Amino acid sequence: MDELIVPLTKSPLPFKGRVGKLEDQDWFVTCQLAVERLRKSPRSKIAIISDVEIPGAGHEAHHYLQTFTKMGVSDGQILFIKAEHETIGQIERALIEASRRNMRLMFISSALHYPRVRWLTLGKNVSHRVVYGTPRPKEALTDLLLAVAFPVLDLLGFRRKFQEMTRKRRLSGKI
Repeated sequence: MDELIVPLTKSPLPFKGRVGKLEDQDWFVTCQLAVERLRKSPRSKIAIISDVEIPGAGHEAHHYLQTFTKMGVSDGQILFIKAEHETIGQIERALIEASRRNMRLMFISSALHYPRVRWLTLGKNVSHRVVYGTPRPKEALTDLLLAVAFPVLDLLGFRRKFQEMTRKRRLSGKI
């Protein structure tokens, strides 16, 4: 069965706190692994799921699309879904898309993002790949905090409230 390969986005915007070489950054390493997986199964697709746009920096998904194009991925191998502003929505959308296309679903996440991704996919028939790359320092702190706090918030019934707060933040132009 073909795979829907979903690199969960970590804002690639170069001037918003990114440090180090491009090739070492967490978001770029997820792209590299997605392309590697795609080459092993050419009928699979990479899904870019994001509707985050930062004023003056452009749309997050377009940065990913340009990167995949530079890595030799053709338009027919990419599913471009301009929707969702945060991880919960991206995962929910990916589950729907994989089911609709009768594809296995694989998430690729950065090491610090993985605990939350794993929590959000508990009980789902998905596979995971984890990459190690340089995170944006501020996002690293957020991911570490949410690795512990999010499951608690979720168990207390605050998933949708958290999701809406994050969506509003992203719509205001903040990462």
